Amino acid sequence: MNWAAKLFNQIPPLVRMAVMPSALIAFSTACVSVNIGGGKVEKSDGVTFAEPSSGFKAIKSSRADGAWNRSATGSTIAYQSSCGDTAESPLESLAEDLFAGFESSKRLKADRVPFDGREALDVEHEGKVDGVATRVRAMIYRKNQCTYVITFVTLPKSLVADTASKPDPSNGDAEEFAKFLTSFKAP
Repeated sequence: MNWAAKLFNQIPPLVRMAVMPSALIAFSTACVSVNIGGGKVEKSDGVTFAEPSSGFKAIKSSRADGAWNRSATGSTIAYQSSCGDTAESPLESLAEDLFAGFESSKRLKADRVPFDGREALDVEHEGKVDGVATRVRAMIYRKNQCTYVITFVTLPKSLVADTASKPDPSNGDAEEFAKFLTSFKAP
C-alpha cells in the first residue's frame, strides 16, 4: 500500500468524502522539483513554525514534511520541502503541477509576494477533485537551494455559506493557516 492510501485510510470517512481527495492530490502531485542526474534530493532541515491549533491534529505523511487536519471542518494544513540536486522550474510551473488534478478549476489568485525573506507565489484555486468541490491555497517559494510548498485545503465558500454561522468557509481555519504562514521560517 502506498503512502497516499495509508494516509487516506487514517482520515475519518466524512472528512475523506469532503476534502481529503484534494489534499492527497496536492501531496502526491506537488512535485516541487525534478531530480536530474545522480544527486540526492532531501527534505529541509531546520524549518521552524508554530503547529496549527484550534482542533488541528497532526497526521502522518511520508511525502509531506508536516501535515495537520481538523476533522470538524475537513481542512488540512501541510508543507513539503525538496532540497539538493534539483532542476529549478518557475514557481508558476510548480503551481500548475499542484493543481493539475482539478476539474473545472478556477484560479482565484496568483500573486508574487514577499515571504520568509524571498519572493513567493501565493496561489489559490477552487475546483473539483474526484467530483468533490475543493479550495486550495498554496505558498510556493525557494530558499537556500530548497523549494517549499505550503498548502491549505478546505471546502469552497459556496458549499459552506448556507450552513456555517461564519462567512469564512473553513470556520476560522483560514486564520489558523495565516498564523502558520506567519510563523513559518526556512533555514
